[in-house]
Amino acid sequence: MFHPSEVELTETTNLILREVERSQPTLVILDSLSELRLLSGSALRYRRQILGFKQLFAGRGCTVLLLDDMTSAAHDLQVQSIAHAVIRLEQLNPMYGAERRRLLVSKFRGVGFRGGYHDYVIRRGGLEVFPRLIASEHQPPRVTTRLISGLAELDALLGGGIERGAPP
Repeated sequence: MFHPSEVELTETTNLILREVERSQPTLVILDSLSELRLLSGSALRYRRQILGFKQLFAGRGCTVLLLDDMTSAAHDLQVQSIAHAVIRLEQLNPMYGAERRRLLVSKFRGVGFRGGYHDYVIRRGGLEVFPRLIASEHQPPRVTTRLISGLAELDALLGGGIERGAPP
């Protein structure tokens, strides 16, 4: 005897594999992981299923986006440990003011990325992301001018003269 979820997971997986064979995609989007998680029945079987997909698609040079609606009680660290990158999209509906959408890149292997939350809007054709501002990156360049004494040796000792605006 098989548990119904085992049969359904096998059927779903075979359906995905047949479609991949037929269409030879370069991009696959699986929506939603919560469905696969439920069909798997156990965390171990779910992890094995995701690892199987990873091996299948990596061998084909295919990019895969795994979408999760985050309805499980615990955030899925299993998949996050397998994934190359983890990007979370949120929509906030405060008591006052307009709704707010924000994006968080929590992992991107081998790539330097800007941490923290970034606002975004959904427009026709995709997302428009507004990277968070970091004040230190927006300082005007410091221009230093030097007062020359007229004595070459003294000016050389002082690195080209006395820096204008330097404290006494």
